[in-house]
Amino acid sequence: MTLLNSFMPVLARPWFDTVSIRVVTRAYMPLSRAWAAAVDAEGDIDRFADGTGIPSSAWGLGRAVERVHRLHERYQAAMVDWNDAFWAPQPPPAAQRLAAERARRRAAAAFMSGRGLFLPWFRRLPPVAWAIPSPECVEQGHAPRLSALDTAYAPPPSGPVEASNVIEDDRFRTYWLRFPSPVLGGTVSAHVTEPKDAAGAPTLIIILADKRGIGSVELDTGICAQNMVLAAGQLGITMFITTVEAG
Repeated sequence: MTLLNSFMPVLARPWFDTVSIRVVTRAYMPLSRAWAAAVDAEGDIDRFADGTGIPSSAWGLGRAVERVHRLHERYQAAMVDWNDAFWAPQPPPAAQRLAAERARRRAAAAFMSGRGLFLPWFRRLPPVAWAIPSPECVEQGHAPRLSALDTAYAPPPSGPVEASNVIEDDRFRTYWLRFPSPVLGGTVSAHVTEPKDAAGAPTLIIILADKRGIGSVELDTGICAQNMVLAAGQLGITMFITTVEAG
């Protein structure tokens, strides 16, 4: 039994949600805002100050912004090597692929931990910077759907799905899938880990619902499952649904 498993009975209690929500909204979200502003500033303390409202003269702030910039550059460099290792037409040696994945994880962890550099100033930032569009802007953005309600939520056309090179150990096979996003642009990626002897194994998708949620939790969960079934049907995939009630 792992240390995390030992603590699960304690964490799976209502008090944990109350504490974690306060930590996320009052600390993690302000820290994330500062971290994102530092990434966008690219080491420029004045740009960071303009984006956050924290004076550029604050002691130690320039070092924190510069540190996040360096961590971001290291992460980007690690991603270049990782892409070369996992998406090359001819797979490089397995040791090189494994080293690239380990370097990517280390760089990503260090980059994400850069949030902690802004602990001295997190109380100066609200958790969220609100930018609420007007009803007119929303209506304009949804004009194509409003003009053709019958096809407003038709599934987008699917594009080609690429599979990366693979890394393996004694039990598992790990690789990534990617395809162009037909709606938002850019690239969608998925990290896949599967048993080595599970060729053609079915996929199990679990939808969890917290009964303490606001509104009709059962209805929301049903809508989520329905959308997945409809999308699967468009792709010619068969899905079976069952429900289990716990507690």
